[in-house]
Amino acid sequence: MSRDVLLTLSGRWLETGRRQVFLLWLMAQFSQIGYCEQQPGLSAQQQQESVAARVNGQPILVREVTSQLRRLHRRQPISAVAAPHMKTEVLRQLIQRRLVQLYLHGQQLAASQQEVAVAVESLKSRLSERKVTLEDHLVRQHMTATELRADLAWRIGWRRYLDRHLTEANLKQYFKQHVRDFDGTTMRVAHILFKCSPDVPAKQQALLQERAAQLGRRIRAGEVSFAAAARRYSDAPTARQGGDIGVIQRNEPMPDAFTKVAFALEAGQVGGPARTRFGIHLIQCLEVTAGARKWPEVRSQVREAVTRYLFGWAADQQLRTARVVWTGVIPQPISAVDVGGINDRPDKTDSK
Repeated sequence: MSRDVLLTLSGRWLETGRRQVFLLWLMAQFSQIGYCEQQPGLSAQQQQESVAARVNGQPILVREVTSQLRRLHRRQPISAVAAPHMKTEVLRQLIQRRLVQLYLHGQQLAASQQEVAVAVESLKSRLSERKVTLEDHLVRQHMTATELRADLAWRIGWRRYLDRHLTEANLKQYFKQHVRDFDGTTMRVAHILFKCSPDVPAKQQALLQERAAQLGRRIRAGEVSFAAAARRYSDAPTARQGGDIGVIQRNEPMPDAFTKVAFALEAGQVGGPARTRFGIHLIQCLEVTAGARKWPEVRSQVREAVTRYLFGWAADQQLRTARVVWTGVIPQPISAVDVGGINDRPDKTDSK
């Protein structure tokens, strides 16, 4: 992959509960696979082996999703309202991890059997220092030996991929091209909301999406002002003030799918439609206040963002040729963001 590939997008974020989802993303990369999902009418064995999705025919089990959710819940409680959405997001992350693994293999970055064997012996040595056998460790982690080897192989390949692309030059260039995401820039924005919960039928979602897109075109053409349209069409409490919601930062208080669109705008411009868990938004930037943070102050945040970007980019590359099937046991998500006129993929790639 060309170094230039890094430089076209902002980092990828999920839209619900940033802290929860970031923990989820970390676990999808680095935690082991576990067990157990209770489903009425199924035997214990069937419950364990229920397939949530397949990537190129290889299953991702419901128990893997449930295990990740339990680990996430131990770190930060998940509300009953958020749980279904989080389960969907966990599965989406696991699918992306499988796609990244396929990409690493295709780029000859995957771990060899010899490397995995060395990693297993290294783990045994570390466990021995604590008077723990590998077998006991597997029991405690609810893993099989095969699953352990797969997890170690993932870690080796992923680290190799990051080492290749997380260079100082790439990080600095990424910061320069996405400076608003890191320097503390704030924006005053307005929005028009078409309420649409994630459980609304897809056909109704599509109709609302088109309704929002048509209104956006009318606003951009000057047929109606954004404020007037907000007062007439918005389902948000801010409708009476022309949609004005005040000042926002890149990472709060609005969902990331919203702020990602907003922070691509200049004062007076209109963006969207953008989807969040609240519905479908049109967004107008009213005012921009530039931030003052410099590269040395935000290096760690930039590295984190580029790491997430690399994960998503590799998954997207593999998705072009992979076959991903959601079985329906866990609902498939709506698109996190759907933005007219903003490219969400690199303009060009180089697999070298």
